[in-house]
This record gives sequence, C-alpha cells and structure tokens, in this order.
Amino acid sequence: SELEVLPHNRVSKRSQSSSLPTPRIYRVDLSGDTMVTMETLTGATGFNCLKFWRRGDKGGWSVQNAKSEPHGRGVEVSALALWTPNDGQTGSKLCATVGESDLGIWDADENTKQDAWRCATKAPLPGMGSDAVQFSADGTVLVVFRGGIVSIWDARGGVQITKIHQPGFKFSTGLHLTQSPPEGGGALGGGIML
Repeated sequence: SELEVLPHNRVSKRSQSSSLPTPRIYRVDLSGDTMVTMETLTGATGFNCLKFWRRGDKGGWSVQNAKSEPHGRGVEVSALALWTPNDGQTGSKLCATVGESDLGIWDADENTKQDAWRCATKAPLPGMGSDAVQFSADGTVLVVFRGGIVSIWDARGGVQITKIHQPGFKFSTGLHLTQSPPEGGGALGGGIML
C-alpha cells in the first residue's frame, strides 16, 4: 500500500518563481493498525504537525487526527513511541519527547475508536532529553534513553520510577523493554535490552 503526505492546506502560489513548502516526516512509529508521524514543512519556519493514521480494511492509510504545533510553536519532537492495546486491553498511548525539556503522554479517546487524542500528561526531562523511548508490552511502563542514562517511568501517570546511569552506553539499533515490573512496583524482572 502507499502513503501520500500532503500539505495541510492546499494553496495556489501567485508567483512561478517561488515554490510551495513540502512536508517532511521526521519521526514515525507504528503499532498494529495505528501509525503516528511528526511532520514539518520545508521552507516554513517552525511548523510541526503530529498526525495519527489508521490502516483501512484494504490496506491504505488515512489521517484520523492531526495536531498542529502539539508541544508549542517550532518545538520539534526528539523521539516517539506508540502503544496499542492487545486483546482485552483498552486505551492506546503515545509518548513524544521534546528536545531536552519534557515528555508528553497522549491518550486515545476510547469513545471515538481511537480517532481523538489528547496530551494527558506532561513530565519534565530536565537536561536529559531522549534518543529513544519505548513502552512495555502492556503499556504501563515507559523507558526513556539518552546518552548513558536509562530512565523508567510509570506510563499511566508520567512519574519517573528510577534512573540507571551507564556511562559510555550508546544507543544503536533499538530499545526494547522485555518485561514490566511486577504489580505494585519493584525491579524489572527481564531487564532492558539495548
């Protein structure tokens, strides 16, 4: 199937010598039949758009929701992680980290078949930022990685559980949380694979 990215508002240009800005996707994540993209417009200063996509029955993708400047004008998202529920679970989530300032946890509105999203939680990442983020398999834990620091968060409330310092640790191919903490907290049983 094919995905076509178009500017938000089609406009006609008055001059043949100038070109219209074109969209550029700079972050993307996919989970199940849901995809999320962060886009900017080339030639446009500081414009960002967060788009939520849904795969149709015939395999094509369509935009279900779009949020212009979701974290403020000109603020680029440094990492995205999308989690969609498995059988018997509800409530898709998205984590978007913003530069070195904060993370936002977005929730899908279950009453509208996950087509309406809202930023439910913002938490500071003072001086940390992120190179990668990942949800646990059950969507309750969030791992944020940046240059030798792995921080583990409660994804339901945006509260940091712990921070692991590993000087010299490098992010290379992926971040995968192998097991969630036991109910009520505690240590990670399966550990973190980087």
